[in-house]
Amino acid sequence: MGFWLVFVPPMAKLLHEVTDVVHITLGDHVLTLNLSLPFSWQTLFFASLFFSVGNLLISLLGPSIVMLHRDFESFNSAGKTLKHLSVYENKLSQIPPEKRKRLQQLADYSSSSLKGDAQDRFWSLHGIYSLSLEWVRLFCCIFYAIGFLLLADILLKQFLWVLVSLDLASYIRHFTAWP
Repeated sequence: MGFWLVFVPPMAKLLHEVTDVVHITLGDHVLTLNLSLPFSWQTLFFASLFFSVGNLLISLLGPSIVMLHRDFESFNSAGKTLKHLSVYENKLSQIPPEKRKRLQQLADYSSSSLKGDAQDRFWSLHGIYSLSLEWVRLFCCIFYAIGFLLLADILLKQFLWVLVSLDLASYIRHFTAWP
């Protein structure tokens, strides 16, 4: 997503300087190229900006066990052990008791989960931490939703542009009048 934040402004500036219609002469024929785009570069830039802010929020503030390890295989292949899981378990004690209890219920966590093998313990902790930091998840969802709405706006405008520019009569004649 960050690529679009870097790519869109220079391309918009470059294409802003180019005229909308270019005439190219090839022998006796004159080709007319329409270089205008059916969407707004500003909309694309702001969609990219909202996606990037959402990604940045979750990257900086998301729980480390969730951000670093999508599954137990990732955790295991990183050479982490039960000792590393104990660090995450100790951090759970810093969460206020009523919130911790609610997270444990939502994650279908039981105290016996932490007495199991490393994989059971990992998934229990992963589930709890995945549900924590509600405000970060809420803001990420808001930023992503705005980004998707802006992209949907671009897609709708492109679709409408094609419909308006389509010469339907000649298109139908093309398929009905066989040579």
